[in-house]
Amino acid sequence: MDPGFDAEGLLTFRVSLPENDYPDPLAVSAFHESFLERIRSLPGVQEAGAVSRLPVGGMSGINGFYLASDPPPPGEMAPFLETRGVTPGYFEALGIPVARGRGPRWSDGADGNAILIASQKAMETLMGDGFTGGREEVLNRALGTQVVRGVSASEGGAALSVVGVVGDVHNVSLVEEPMGTIYYTALQGEDENQSWLVQTMDYAVRTSGDPLSLVAGLRSVLREADPRLPLSRIRTMEERMVRARARTVFTLTMLGIASLMGLILGAVGLYGVISHVTARRTREIGLRMALGAEGGSVRGMVLRRGMAVS
Repeated sequence: MDPGFDAEGLLTFRVSLPENDYPDPLAVSAFHESFLERIRSLPGVQEAGAVSRLPVGGMSGINGFYLASDPPPPGEMAPFLETRGVTPGYFEALGIPVARGRGPRWSDGADGNAILIASQKAMETLMGDGFTGGREEVLNRALGTQVVRGVSASEGGAALSVVGVVGDVHNVSLVEEPMGTIYYTALQGEDENQSWLVQTMDYAVRTSGDPLSLVAGLRSVLREADPRLPLSRIRTMEERMVRARARTVFTLTMLGIASLMGLILGAVGLYGVISHVTARRTREIGLRMALGAEGGSVRGMVLRRGMAVS
C-alpha cells in the first residue's frame, strides 16, 4: 500500500504552544516560522515542516465544504472533508507531491486573502459524482475554485480560493481509504474556528543521516526559541508506520494461528477416521493380498476410501 508519503529518514515530534503566551495567530505563526528556520540550519537537515496531525495518526478535524458555484440544495448537507493546519515545507519534508499550483506560504492570510490547499480526493468530492471528467480534468479546473466552509448553504461562510492541489495521503490510518483533506495555512488561524489547528503542531524533519541523531540539536534550538516549551512524542516516521500497522499485523497473526490450529485439528481428525476405517478392514486387506493383490492397488483402495470420507 502506498501511504502517499515517504517515511524514510523522517524524525517527528510535537510542540504545543500555550494560549496565554501565544494568544493570537500572528504570534503562533511567527513562532513556527522562526523555529523551522532554526531547524533547517542544523547539520544534516534537508527539509522541515509542521502539520496539526501527522499522517496515519487519526482524525484532525472535519467540516462541511461545497463549491461556491454549486451550493447544496435546501435541506441537504454539504460533503464532509478533513481539515489540517500546515506550514511551508511540510509537503516537501514528507515527499507529498504538489499536483497543481503551490504549497503554503508564510504570507498567506496576512493580507486577509482567504486561501486553502486541497487534496485530489477533496476536489473530486467537491465536484461531485455528476462530474464526468477524469482526474486530470479535476486538477485542471481546481486552481482558483471558490470553496465555502459550512454544512449547508444557509450556514456557509466566506469563500476560500484553492491555490494548490496535493496528493492523497492516508491521514487517518493505513487500512482506510484516503479521505479528502483541506489544508489551512498557519495564518488562516485568523478564523477563530480554525485557530486550534495550529496551536499544537507535529513537526516532520527530513534528514540525510540517522533521524534520532538530531534530537539533541532540536532540543537546543527549541530552548533558543522558547525555553519553556517541551519537545514531546519524539519518534521516527518509520516507527509511527510500524505502530499504525500493529493492529492489522496482530489481527492477521491471530487469524493465521487460528487457521493453522484448524488445519492441524482437521488433519488429526482425518487421520483418525482413515486409521479406524482401515483397521476394521485388516482381514479383508490380508485376504486380498493373499489372493495376489498388489501393494499399490491396496494402498490406492485405502486412499480412495479416505478421500471419500474426507
